Amino acid sequence: MSKTRVLSVNPNTRTLQLATASLLSIGLASFMLFVTNTTVDISTNDIAPAFLWGTILGVASYLVIYFFTVRLFHNLFEDATDTLKPLFQNLSLWHLVLIASAAGFGEELLFRGFLQQFVNGFLPVELAIIIPAALFGLLHFASIRYFLLSAGLGLAFGLGYYLSDNLLLVMVWHAVYDIFALLVISGKINL
Repeated sequence: MSKTRVLSVNPNTRTLQLATASLLSIGLASFMLFVTNTTVDISTNDIAPAFLWGTILGVASYLVIYFFTVRLFHNLFEDATDTLKPLFQNLSLWHLVLIASAAGFGEELLFRGFLQQFVNGFLPVELAIIIPAALFGLLHFASIRYFLLSAGLGLAFGLGYYLSDNLLLVMVWHAVYDIFALLVISGKINL
C-alpha cells in the first residue's frame, strides 16, 4: 500500500498549507466578532511598546519553557517534536516566520480577541481565560504533554491580554515564541 503525501514538497505550498489553520482562525474570528457584535481594539498608539514587550515576552517564555522541558526534564516533549519536525524541515527562515506570524495573529484574534472577550461577557474572568486556553491546547494537541504545554501557554497569553488589554502585544508574543519553537523544531538552531 502506498503512502499518501498530505503536505507538499514545495516549500511555498507547504507554508501555505501549514498556515491555513491560522488563516481560517482569522476568518472564523472575523465572522464571530461580526455575528456577536464583539469588538476588538488594536490601538495604533501602542504599536512600539506592543512589539517591544511582545518580543521580550516571546523570547523569555520560550527560554523558560526550553530550560524546563529540555534541560531540567531532559527532552520532556521529544515525542511531540519528533512528530512535528518533518512538517517544518527544509523550510527557509522566511517560511517559518510567515507560519509563526500567521499563527500569532490568527490564533490570538480567535482565542483572545474573540473567545476570551465573548466568554467574559457571561462568565467570570478566570473562566474567560481558562476556557480559551483549554481550547487552544486542544488545537495544538500532538501529545498529552504538548497539550498541557499549549494550554499553559494559552493561560499565559490570556492573562497577558487581560492584564495589558493589548491584543497586539499578545499576537507578537505568540508569533515570537512560535518563531523560536519552529527554528528549534526544524533544526535551524540548536540550543
